[in-house]
Amino acid sequence: MSQLQNGWTIALSVSRKEILSDANNLILHLGIVFLTGFIITIFLAFYFSKNVTSPVKYLLKKFRHAADGKLDTRANIKSKDEMQELGDHFNKMMEELQNSFNDLKLVQSRLSREKERALESDSLKSSFLENLSHEVRTPLMAIVGFSELMADPVSTSKEREDFFSHIAQNSNQLVRFIEDTLLFAQLEKEQASVKMSHFNIQEALLDLKQEFENYRQKQKPDLFFRTLSDECEMTIYSDPALLKRLIRYLLVNAFKFTDKGGVSLLCRSTDHHFEIIVSDSGIGISDDKTDLVFRKFCKVVESNTRVYDGAGIGLTNARGIAFLLNGTIELSSTRGEGTSVKVSFPLNNKD
Repeated sequence: MSQLQNGWTIALSVSRKEILSDANNLILHLGIVFLTGFIITIFLAFYFSKNVTSPVKYLLKKFRHAADGKLDTRANIKSKDEMQELGDHFNKMMEELQNSFNDLKLVQSRLSREKERALESDSLKSSFLENLSHEVRTPLMAIVGFSELMADPVSTSKEREDFFSHIAQNSNQLVRFIEDTLLFAQLEKEQASVKMSHFNIQEALLDLKQEFENYRQKQKPDLFFRTLSDECEMTIYSDPALLKRLIRYLLVNAFKFTDKGGVSLLCRSTDHHFEIIVSDSGIGISDDKTDLVFRKFCKVVESNTRVYDGAGIGLTNARGIAFLLNGTIELSSTRGEGTSVKVSFPLNNKD
């Protein structure tokens, strides 16, 4: 209400209904504004949850799996934004990490095998040194002992002759062992010399036949020694000394491990090869150990009741000679029944 200058008084009145109507409109507009803001907030929350929060939680879950050692964990994010790029980097990191881990496993496995080989090699070398000491000391002690007996003035001529025979036998054994060891070293370094020539293989076998027949009569008279070489009356081109040495290794090994039955030496020829086969009826070895017999310093003896002499290089040298003469060597054996070793050489008859 307002008073004019002329004394009139003007009064304005608004109905309550209009006031309430305006208030309701204001409340309605404010409600619409708040509702719109709430909807926008929900939408933004849903958007951020879907495009930011969920991928982060998903990626965090993947990181936890990776931290637990699951290196095959990969993230599958297809948001076409920074989160997808982050997921791609995570996958690349896990791929490189898995590859590095696989490489480390291979290196660890290789190192483990090398360690086993080194330990086995050390064990074999230690065994070889022990055998070497025994193989040298035994004949030396025999030589010294029989030499002292020969020097005894009360010894008779017959006794001295017997003592001299033992000295000669042990001296030859010692010299042969030293020669075997030197040959082993030469074969290892690929420095063994080969002197090829033409010779009659039958004559070489007859020399070996006589040598081991004498051995059988003195050391193992209950065994038989059979040679079958009618097919080898021929001249071949090879190294006669090395070939005889190879066959001697096989025969020594056969007699060593045979206590009943006997040993056979077979020579046979084909159009392109000649073969030497040494068989015995000795203790034999299991099929799963036949590959071990040619390994250096390795002595594969499946017996708990007897210790066999030797340094473990005889068959190693035999294989080395076979390869040096362009031949092959094969061994087959049955435990408790015997062993057969075959060496084969090409008929390389050069002029």
